[in-house]
Amino acid sequence: TQLRGVAADGGFSFAAAFVIFYGVKAAAGLRVGENEERSGLDVGEHGMEAYSGFRLVD
Repeated sequence: TQLRGVAADGGFSFAAAFVIFYGVKAAAGLRVGENEERSGLDVGEHGMEAYSGFRLVD
């Protein structure tokens, strides 16, 4: 029936996403380092600041 098809599709999608995310995590990582997070991803990824006047307050 249609419910079985939806369940099978959901199960397949979950399994495929799990494998893909696990592979990416093992190969390159899903998170950035703490220093890069504090300095901003703009600087780490693009070498420039998107919001030059914005400062974090600890």
